Amino acid sequence: MVLVWGTNFVAMKLGLRELTPFQLGAGRYLLAFLPLALFVRPPRLAARWVLLYGLCQGVCQFGLLFLALRAGMSASLASVILQMQVFFTALFGFVLLGERVGRPLQAAMAIAALGLGCFCLDFATRGGAGVTLAGFLLTVASAAMWAASNIVVRRARAAAPDFDVLPFMVWSSLVPVLPFVLLSLAFDPTPTRWDWRGLSLTAWVSLAYLGWFATILGYAMWTGLLKRHPANRVAPFSLAVPVVGIAAGVFGLGERITPWQWAGIVLVVLSLALVVFGSRWRTCRRRPGAPLKCPALRSHSAMDFSKLNRYSGSRAFWFLFGMILGVSGLFLGMQRGLVGESLVGFGLILLGIQGLLRPVVLTRAGKISKEEMSREVSIGSDALHGGLSLLMAASLVVGMILKYLVKM
Repeated sequence: MVLVWGTNFVAMKLGLRELTPFQLGAGRYLLAFLPLALFVRPPRLAARWVLLYGLCQGVCQFGLLFLALRAGMSASLASVILQMQVFFTALFGFVLLGERVGRPLQAAMAIAALGLGCFCLDFATRGGAGVTLAGFLLTVASAAMWAASNIVVRRARAAAPDFDVLPFMVWSSLVPVLPFVLLSLAFDPTPTRWDWRGLSLTAWVSLAYLGWFATILGYAMWTGLLKRHPANRVAPFSLAVPVVGIAAGVFGLGERITPWQWAGIVLVVLSLALVVFGSRWRTCRRRPGAPLKCPALRSHSAMDFSKLNRYSGSRAFWFLFGMILGVSGLFLGMQRGLVGESLVGFGLILLGIQGLLRPVVLTRAGKISKEEMSREVSIGSDALHGGLSLLMAASLVVGMILKYLVKM
């Protein structure tokens, strides 16, 4: 699914060289509907869910995305900005479905937000560099409509838990065809309307790829996941799409990856790893009405600042070490436009903050256990320090790579 969706942005760009956005939408969904509709029966589901999904996912999401790509959005950046659907899905799921956002997912979304922030900084510092504001905003709107289609699937599953994914995808593909045809007749220039005879083989391959692989295969797998899991749990898996999308844009269309994009890629992959393995890391859980099973969590889960007077020398050492080196590195990096230096500085600042809240007391490190050390000196929960450690490690690793290997 990730590979199909990551490369389909290149197929969109190639198709839009010869087709208008509305023609590309009509052709995509017509091929997705035919010839499979001749062999697949309509889904055993209320027609309103098929109609709503076809309008949200087909007309709105991809109509807006095709317009964005035509308006000046690059394939690489589109594959990233579209992942804002994760945040929209979590918001819609919380408001409309009452779905809970767990701590691993919260931490993953925070890291993903930093990754998307790197891409936005790249957009800001380069002054667009071929990407228009209209294209950017249309892509954000497309991400919101993707999230809306995710919620439609969740509601459809609640209404009919056993509905088949493939018939649902095939017959919902019929819905966008007529709206796209009407939009093309209304807005496309007359000389470009429905003259399919001059299309090249590349355009036809792009249409077939978008219709059969990206729509039917990709969204059938995606919808199948949404049937079995909460929407805000499935959505972050699409965060791996930018990795493939940027690579496809570079090798397929000759687009260039900037230092900020490299930083964003690593943060996105890290957030995906946290979504996949986060529940395994949380080995200590609390049942409703039951006491905490982990003594370490019970004793230092709150922000008990009275512990600051314990090992104050170690706290001061780590805090000053991280803040002095970090602030100076961050300032110099931003002043000289060095992304690697800036990220290393940010990581050192996080090291100073964590050293203040949970210092490493070298004189006692080998004499007491890790849990005892944490219980004595730690301020804040394990979730807080786990998040700080992930952010710090990601910033330092990416920064070192950019600073010493990429030389940026």
